[in-house]
Amino acid sequence: MINKESQVGFKKSKFFYNTIIIVGGIIIILFLFFFVSIKFLSLTQKEDLDYKKIDENIYVKGKVSNVYEDKGYTFIMLSDSMKIWLPHSRNYYYEYPYLNGFMLTGDSIEKEPNNDTLKIYRKSKQYYFVLGKYINQSKSGHSNE
Repeated sequence: MINKESQVGFKKSKFFYNTIIIVGGIIIILFLFFFVSIKFLSLTQKEDLDYKKIDENIYVKGKVSNVYEDKGYTFIMLSDSMKIWLPHSRNYYYEYPYLNGFMLTGDSIEKEPNNDTLKIYRKSKQYYFVLGKYINQSKSGHSNE
């Protein structure tokens, strides 16, 4: 016959082992999440280093062959394989004011030297953003499309 003291001890040790397994599982999951996040982040940062920041002295003209956003910055590859990145920019005159969401593959862009304005040509229309600035905030809600 099993006495009550040994049953209590068995329940305590079972609880202890279950707790260890659960805590160990959580630690393993957190470690894997951290490792995968760091690995993904380093791949993204490496890719971002291939892109040249556009400053106001640079002339850029070309057709957008690829565009993506990372942390609010706009990364563009032009059809001539030139890779550039643009700072946070918004023009509240357009329905979608964020440059990183407004720019589409197939758009043509132009930026003159000694100028901070980026022109975007889409179909027969011209749009503009001032690099690193938020403009037309009082016109929010209006669309030019």
